[in-house]
Amino acid sequence: MAADEEAECILPRSVGATVGSDGFQTGFGLFCLLCARRSDYAAAGLWALLLGIGLLAAGRSYHALLATDPLTVYSYGAIAFESLVTVLAAVALLKRAG
Repeated sequence: MAADEEAECILPRSVGATVGSDGFQTGFGLFCLLCARRSDYAAAGLWALLLGIGLLAAGRSYHALLATDPLTVYSYGAIAFESLVTVLAAVALLKRAG
């Protein structure tokens, strides 16, 4: 049995890809809510969206270009949503800068 097969028996790839993401998403969402409620944190929240979601969109898009398997509707929707959020955060940051 190869090492990757042994690891797959212990933790399937579908589970490994999602472990810990719920806590991150909850924490990031709470941070964004805090930034939306306090104007002195707004720029930090917009930068977090721009970099965090923007890099996620870039990573997904890069994978979409290299993928040999067909992408799902979820993947296309995620790329569209993440790209839109990134553009909106960039526009908001530019408006704040004046």
